[in-house]
Amino acid sequence: MVSRTIRVAAALVTAALVTTGCASGGNEVLRSQDANAVDLNIIDGKTTRSEVERIYGPPNATSFANAQTDIWIYRWARSTAKAENFIPYVGAFVGGRDVQTKELVILFNEQNVVVRHSMRDSTNSIRRNLSSSSSPTPSPAGISTSPAPPPTPPATPAPPAAAPPSRPASSAAGEGPVPAPIAPSSGLSRSRL
Repeated sequence: MVSRTIRVAAALVTAALVTTGCASGGNEVLRSQDANAVDLNIIDGKTTRSEVERIYGPPNATSFANAQTDIWIYRWARSTAKAENFIPYVGAFVGGRDVQTKELVILFNEQNVVVRHSMRDSTNSIRRNLSSSSSPTPSPAGISTSPAPPPTPPATPAPPAAAPPSRPASSAAGEGPVPAPIAPSSGLSRSRL
């Protein structure tokens, strides 16, 4: 009876270690790519939307910059539990996980061609300890951004229409300019309600 209980407990601990050690999700193509690999696959001004979809599949999220341009976002993340999580009793009070994230953002123009792209790769260490419930420790993120497209020259505005020359206001008798009204010197009004 005791050996059966020990075997069941050992099986449960092994299952817990196997199932809670690591988890990942998102676009699996990004898992094995870094900024250099992305730069080889995506060439600004040349790569089309259909080529991007063939390489990376459908995006995780889409947005738009204006009525003519679309933004596609691809994400991948992996969370790995720290070893101290599995120490009996201690794991309940200390531990944490390492979280690696990758994000690829692509801007398309109205012709469905890539205008610009950016790849970000970061790793954060999230610790659980007695003094706080969790405290993230970020590492510097690796960000690779393609160069900005050349600015388009602004449209030259039309010259303003000529305004008629202004003439000073004159009195009814034509005696020259009308003087500006004089404000009362005190804030009190002469009329009473």
